[in-house]
Amino acid sequence: MAAGEHTTPAGGVDTEALDPDRVEADGLINEFGLAGCYPVISTIAQITPWKGQMEVIRAFSAVARTHPNARLLVVGEAKFTGPEARFDIAGYEQSLREEVACSGTSGMVLFTGERDD
Repeated sequence: MAAGEHTTPAGGVDTEALDPDRVEADGLINEFGLAGCYPVISTIAQITPWKGQMEVIRAFSAVARTHPNARLLVVGEAKFTGPEARFDIAGYEQSLREEVACSGTSGMVLFTGERDD
């Protein structure tokens, strides 16, 4: 392999792409209004029931009761939402948003959509 050439490891996870030094933390703090927020928790996955976003949102509502400065980032988007899909993924995403509203954490849970950083 030539110097500087990069390959994805056999395990399928490109750890270089996930290097936190690639992202400017202050930019994310400003983008999402996270200054003064602690802890910041995230779930990063395609939005779909088997990825567990609902469970994370429900657990976060318990955290939020004792940590009013906490924030949850739900990173990802609903894909495969067409009529041929086996599950109503768009409906699942809507149920996530409804759970956030019902739990009183609307200002604390941020749906970021898909990101490449």
